[in-house]
Amino acid sequence: MAPSSLDIEGLYPWSVELGLTDMIADLVLDGASDERIVATIRSSEEYRRMFPGMTGPGGQRRFSSEREYLQQVQSYRTVLTQAGMYDDTTESPLDYVGFMENNIAPDELRERVSLYTQIQSGSQELKDQFFIYAGMELTDDDLFQAVVSPEFGQALQDEFDSTVASNPFDYETYISRATERGLANVSTLLSEMQAEGLVSAEAIQRIRGIDPDFAREVMGALANQGDSTLGYDALSYAFQYALLGSAATEQGLTAPSADMVERLRAAGVDRSKAMSAYGSYANTKNMLEGMVQRHTGQGFDQEQFEEASMLGTGDSLDLLSRAQGLEQAHAKRSGGFQMTQQGTRFAQQGRVR
Repeated sequence: MAPSSLDIEGLYPWSVELGLTDMIADLVLDGASDERIVATIRSSEEYRRMFPGMTGPGGQRRFSSEREYLQQVQSYRTVLTQAGMYDDTTESPLDYVGFMENNIAPDELRERVSLYTQIQSGSQELKDQFFIYAGMELTDDDLFQAVVSPEFGQALQDEFDSTVASNPFDYETYISRATERGLANVSTLLSEMQAEGLVSAEAIQRIRGIDPDFAREVMGALANQGDSTLGYDALSYAFQYALLGSAATEQGLTAPSADMVERLRAAGVDRSKAMSAYGSYANTKNMLEGMVQRHTGQGFDQEQFEEASMLGTGDSLDLLSRAQGLEQAHAKRSGGFQMTQQGTRFAQQGRVR
């Protein structure tokens, strides 16, 4: 009696995916022993394609069974899926061989993936400084390798030191490279803001179309507002602040005051908070200006918004709070619309009945 496909799948659950059920059935009908069946399967091209990492150097098996192998692959796949790195349209059995060859277990892979994700999200400043001070272009892969391999990390540091020592670094190079990176970084930020509906496509296009020479002039003005030239961390923050503010107001690029930049830095206004606040301002600036004008007779510009919303202190916060209170009181009496503030975000409520 010929074995059924269910019998074969029960004995060799991976045979269906290999397309070897007919071959196995023929071997069974021929009276082949289990050992011969297994040997025939393992010598097939289909098997080698599905289990490319089954054997190591010298032909020694890494796994006691195909089931164990497939479980390991599934564990790798789960880690990559959870990290958003898995794509079933491009997956290949060869994708996992490197992990096996380097004895990377799924738990270790999870730790490495977590580290790589942290590097991706938090290493831009470091990559910028390698470029600005040494003209070296680093990738996330370079930094990851530097972390997991002390030898590679030391070689990278040695290259940086050698490059800096052998190439005189002048002010013009500093400003030009800082401007190049500043424009690229803000372009990325604005794309994220557009995806969240915080700024318009027109505002982004205006920023991306800034004359590089003019952008360098602004960068130079920012760098020299104080008694000495700003270091890159502070300079990068100030430049991103200027560009984000420009996109929010949809006006020309202007250099912010050194005092306001320092106050924002001291208050811990990071990139995320700045994006949220400027996105809010882009959508509510006319409403805010109109509300303050109606109830106080005063103007309310971008710097006042930054002081009130991002710093939460000063006369600007008092001015905005007073206008909000009057607006809400007027709305209750007349059934008009109200605007409220939640954290750094402003919202227009529906008509009160």
